[in-house]
Amino acid sequence: MTDFAFLVIDECTNVVIDGLKIQNCWPSILFVKDTRSLQVRNCVWRHGTYAIFAKGATSHLLIEDNQWQQDDSPSHDLWLTLDWGRAHGNEGSDGLYRYFKRGLSVVQGHSGKGRGSPQPDHGRPSTASA
Repeated sequence: MTDFAFLVIDECTNVVIDGLKIQNCWPSILFVKDTRSLQVRNCVWRHGTYAIFAKGATSHLLIEDNQWQQDDSPSHDLWLTLDWGRAHGNEGSDGLYRYFKRGLSVVQGHSGKGRGSPQPDHGRPSTASA
């Protein structure tokens, strides 16, 4: 799993990530598995298919006051230049740029509570706050 993310948090409790600045991580910046009580706040992240990918028995996530911008190219290619099908892997497309298809956080099979309000990247930094 270490090749999937810059930072892996597996089977941990009461973790706080505050003020972490990261860029150029693909596909994920943070991977979380079977972890309870995780706070991610005041971080500035650039790039990545996923900013946060959580799965398993992960619960009690608090994601607040973060910035994540997937595409910070000067011309915002993802939103203004690339074909939507190519960027999102739609049927019949080559999906060449589908690594852009994801969002601030993905949670698979979590078992508890989470808070946060991810907003899409439209060529400007996104924020998530509760």
